[in-house]
Amino acid sequence: MKPLRAILSLPLLAPLAHPQGTLVKDINPPGTGATSPSHPGRFTPLRGHMVFAAFNETLGEEPWVSDGTESGTLALADIHPAGSSSPHGFTELNDRLLFLARDADHHALWSTNATPAGTVHLKNLAPSVGITTGPMVSGEGVVFFFVETSVASELWKSNGTSTGTELVTTVGTVGPDADVAVYQGALYFSPSGSFPGSGGLWKSDGTTSGTVHVSSPWRGIGGEPEDYLVAGNHLFFTALTPEGRELWRTDGSAAGTILLQDIFAGPAGSDPSDLVALDDGTLFCSARSATHANGLWKSDGTPGGTTQILAAGQIGSAEGSIVGLGDQAWFVVPKASGDDELWSTDGTEIGTFVRVAEPSFTSGFQRVGSADLVVFTGLDPGPGAGFEPFVSNARAGGTVLVSDVFPGIASSGAGGYTRTGGRIFFFADDGVHDTELHAFEISAYGGWVAEPFGSGCGTSPPASFRIEGRMLGGSNFVFELADAVPSAPVALFYSPGVTHLTVGACDYYLPQAALITIGTCCSIGIVWMYQA
Repeated sequence: MKPLRAILSLPLLAPLAHPQGTLVKDINPPGTGATSPSHPGRFTPLRGHMVFAAFNETLGEEPWVSDGTESGTLALADIHPAGSSSPHGFTELNDRLLFLARDADHHALWSTNATPAGTVHLKNLAPSVGITTGPMVSGEGVVFFFVETSVASELWKSNGTSTGTELVTTVGTVGPDADVAVYQGALYFSPSGSFPGSGGLWKSDGTTSGTVHVSSPWRGIGGEPEDYLVAGNHLFFTALTPEGRELWRTDGSAAGTILLQDIFAGPAGSDPSDLVALDDGTLFCSARSATHANGLWKSDGTPGGTTQILAAGQIGSAEGSIVGLGDQAWFVVPKASGDDELWSTDGTEIGTFVRVAEPSFTSGFQRVGSADLVVFTGLDPGPGAGFEPFVSNARAGGTVLVSDVFPGIASSGAGGYTRTGGRIFFFADDGVHDTELHAFEISAYGGWVAEPFGSGCGTSPPASFRIEGRMLGGSNFVFELADAVPSAPVALFYSPGVTHLTVGACDYYLPQAALITIGTCCSIGIVWMYQA
């Protein structure tokens, strides 16, 4: 449906503060004479909140949630009162997160709506001793996950209920850190062991009979598929062959599982990494060849369409050197001069060019909201400074230090950048509180959000919207609504921040401060947004 677009000029309002990567909460306050990091991690957004795992001396490592404020950062549950439950695998399903955790007796499946009262035990899976669990991934209305016993790995699925959590089958060995993916509703994975098809490409539709070996075209070796990425109509992955690790793709059939290109001829292998996809389904990755230690490659899923992109030199070799932004990809070309170059490409030679050179660019890029902005950990150009969080719009003067979290020559070790609503959460050490939870608002850097803001509306799917520009007094900004449905209910409400509001069957969600009027008229839903 054609978007509704309005450009609004706002009355004079109190200016928005310019947040600077502030400490959200010291989750594990320092003990006597000891360091006390909480090591927050496994960040997973859920409806404007961030769910994560963190350590506390009293609770151990347990699931936590934060709305970006100190008072709104709290433990969801003490699942293992005598130790740590080590929650992991946070995966969204039906407006909740499912995750795996253990108590003194069992590994179990849990569910949360990001509130303590809504964090509930679903089903015990296995004894807590001698067992590992994971990985977990969301399919179409279910999550798939593995429970690794001393004998073999069990494949499970769940629809988010206790009765709907069931064992599918037993397969070889799938370690807790193994790569898995869902493609066209089926789970793809690579089990190891001593059986036909071991180490090859497998898939499961969630039934015993539908868990089958797809292909092992690697001439006597397992192949060990990994680095799965769905792009367009294909599932891309890398696999080990006698020619080394190279780029492959599958359509789910043996005949459709093919080597795309022997990028580095001979036994060395091109070791493709940093696989990203554009909106049109084109895949980009870094791969080494005889001429480039780390060149930029693209693929449309065919051997003839798998080519090196010209005009770019050696790109960064660290993880996170390439990031997809809609119809283009950004990547770093390191220079001996120290002024690393940030490039962009649309997949064509003429559309591949350097955008800006900055000494701070390193790697670990993550997109910020829906704007052409990235966040990364880079070198603070100040005297004696370390590595700190930055944002960049890839324009001259558009790379900005978010905060010198750990002042001076030391580095904060910032990382884990994950967005929920209009806020980026990350972990960092400020030199006082050790590694703790930090966050900043993307609106302070020209970021905006485009995501669905309603659910549970029956046959009326949620609309999506975006805000371009800062919603400040006396400023212009663009509000755009897409996928509005005439039958949606009417609501009028004010939000000073992230908001959830139930109107009839619909649960409306706002990722930032706004006044919203929602109505229906003619052939499109009408929505106006104002800052308040």
